[in-house]
Amino acid sequence: MNINFGLKIIGDNKGLLAESVKLIEKSVFRYIELIVTPNFYLNSNLINILSNVKLIIHAPHENYGVDIGKIERKNFTIKMIKKSLEWTEKLNAEYLVIHCGTEDLEVAKKNLRLFEEYKDIVLLENMPAIGINGERCLGYDVESFKKLNVLNFGLCFDFGHAIKASLSINRNYMEVISEFMTFKPKIFHISDGKLDKETDEHLNIGDGEYDFVFIKEIIQKSENKFVTIETPRYNQNSLEDDIRNLKFFKGIRI
Repeated sequence: MNINFGLKIIGDNKGLLAESVKLIEKSVFRYIELIVTPNFYLNSNLINILSNVKLIIHAPHENYGVDIGKIERKNFTIKMIKKSLEWTEKLNAEYLVIHCGTEDLEVAKKNLRLFEEYKDIVLLENMPAIGINGERCLGYDVESFKKLNVLNFGLCFDFGHAIKASLSINRNYMEVISEFMTFKPKIFHISDGKLDKETDEHLNIGDGEYDFVFIKEIIQKSENKFVTIETPRYNQNSLEDDIRNLKFFKGIRI
């Protein structure tokens, strides 16, 4: 089975949605992973444009003040996840991705219990062990992911997050990635990064030090081959960087 590649679009940048649909119609990409920002809104015209496109919704994350593990963010976090679920239904999206959050495991588990009825569509995204601002993250390796995911939500597996977590816990990242595959991820996130830095980077593929032969082999062996490219977009109004990263990844021989 061929790999199905997706575009990550931040909801505020609606100008890229029509261009994304055109690339999907040309079979360059297969789907859109859409971040529903706190003030996200689509008019009826954009909803119609997206009606025949495969979509995955990504709930707003820590950068937007959404964190299932922070007690002081609970009300806002729940509100934003509910809003994301509404858009998931309205746009007939297949999944909703939620970050595993930071700080307090019990708070995060309580918040997730509120969405147990949606566990067929909610995917938890694994995290690095240490966040950008030095915060301790949840769900960074198999053990911590199991402790959080007692309701058995699906997994959105971010290779970069797992590699950064491996550096923090002083383990071989290939072993950690292989362990995560027992959860049979529904979708993957790919980007590059350095192996001497624990915090998240999301570099262009080829600009870092990750073993993309290994990563591609893992994806090819997986049951679900949906891969969202999460690389930098230097021109926020163009998808040329995404296309270049796609071509680079496709050119890797295994």
